[in-house]
Amino acid sequence: MDFITSSTIGNYPQIRFMKEFLIGHPGFIAGGCFKSAFLGNKPHDIDMFFPGMTEFADTVRYFTENQEDYERGYQNRNVESFIHKKSEIRIECVKKVFGTPDKILSGFDFTIAKFALYVEAEPPEDEDESWHYTDWVMYHPDYFEHLHMKRLVVDDQMRYPVSTFHRTYKYAASGFLPCRETKLKLIRALRDLPEVKDEDLANSFYEGVD
Repeated sequence: MDFITSSTIGNYPQIRFMKEFLIGHPGFIAGGCFKSAFLGNKPHDIDMFFPGMTEFADTVRYFTENQEDYERGYQNRNVESFIHKKSEIRIECVKKVFGTPDKILSGFDFTIAKFALYVEAEPPEDEDESWHYTDWVMYHPDYFEHLHMKRLVVDDQMRYPVSTFHRTYKYAASGFLPCRETKLKLIRALRDLPEVKDEDLANSFYEGVD
């Protein structure tokens, strides 16, 4: 999948407030929080991902030490969360999966979850200059069309079809309905499963999924 990338975050005023959460560490934001923001709603939580465990540990250390702005939330085997005191938004640092923004977006099932915000840092050319930081967004080519039409579309892989099926009910409550092709993909994927267990409902690319 070729995602669209842009450094003109100024074109997206609804998500500018998230830049504050990317200061001081190597994590990046991806997933369903952007859907909420673009629809004019305040996200309850923000999912943060990392290239690897080192970056995850550095970010957890940053939030832990920055007690003026953040306090610890819940923890489990997949995430460590922190509450931004001013906005009361929960930041979930995901440690179940690692990768670059494009890899993480490729792992999501629905196109309306495939949006990421990240920062690239360039070292100075000489010692008298400072580092240069560029804000980037990355998203599925059909992201805004499907968001506007409130369409649930699985365009690529579906790693956990039972979970995807279960989550369509959550989206339906917000007016997002699966397209015909997605319904067929789900039916075929569920039909091909050797068996369905209760725990399959909780499976996801990462738990706490959008």
